[in-house]
Amino acid sequence: MNTNTKIIILIAAIVAIFALALGSFTCVEPTEVGVVKTKGSISGTIPRGNGYTFKIPFIQSITTIPLDPQKDDFTYEVGDDGAITKDMQTVGVSTSIIYVFNEDEAENFVRNYTRSSMESFFKSNMKTSLKVVIGKYSIYDLTKETDKIAEEVKKLMEKKCAKFPITIQDVNISNWDWTGDFDNQIKETMIKTQKEKTAKADVEIEKANNEKKVVAARAQLQADSATYLNALNKAQNELEIAKKKAEAVVVAAKAEAEAMIAKNKAIAANYAIQQSAWKHEETMARLEKWNGKMPGADANTITPNFSGINMSKVE
Repeated sequence: MNTNTKIIILIAAIVAIFALALGSFTCVEPTEVGVVKTKGSISGTIPRGNGYTFKIPFIQSITTIPLDPQKDDFTYEVGDDGAITKDMQTVGVSTSIIYVFNEDEAENFVRNYTRSSMESFFKSNMKTSLKVVIGKYSIYDLTKETDKIAEEVKKLMEKKCAKFPITIQDVNISNWDWTGDFDNQIKETMIKTQKEKTAKADVEIEKANNEKKVVAARAQLQADSATYLNALNKAQNELEIAKKKAEAVVVAAKAEAEAMIAKNKAIAANYAIQQSAWKHEETMARLEKWNGKMPGADANTITPNFSGINMSKVE
């Protein structure tokens, strides 16, 4: 095997490994849930918005189920697919069905159905339902009774689709059609009316998407509020701890001051006792040196002689 062949084989192996690595991950968006199959059997559900999720190549597969409103459009041409009105006029119709998957039944859907089989069921049963309902109205009633017809078709489709894990939100009729020049004025009016209905349906879908964004924004706001409250609680706890530390410092300082005062009082009392002891010792020392005479008394003291005084004259 020459060098070029080895290089080609190496490049092919790298590409294969890279492709295998890319195929080992499936991204589950915020508007989706994922259902995991292992060796063909349901083995779990991946919650919405989980992001990139690993799957074992050749062993596992992940089917994503959208949770936002879905819209399937169907057109039935004038002819065999068309519906026959009460006054025996054949009409064609363009219609759509809007539905959402039930999030908690994602595994049920993946286990028993596929999107293509469900859409084929929709198309067949929408045609049958339209023929049943339109057959109760004349061609002249179609324009003014479009909303009523759509509501009746919706009720029939809800019964027919009860086995699917979905919720039908609406059925819209966007256009009527027929052959020839039958009442061109009515046809023109009908087209304008149905354009308005189609725009209204689009607005409803956009409204649902916006409501979904609002829910996401509200969740983010709640998360931000929780973060703020946690930070506030943390700051309050730190403030309380600092306050307690300061109070402990004040108590310690007060105790230290009181101890110092008590110490100073004890020193002062000891000093007073010492002073008294010193005075006592000084007095005792003087007493030891005393000769028994009062101060000022000695041998030269003259004793007065009162013998020469006539006491009778003293009154």
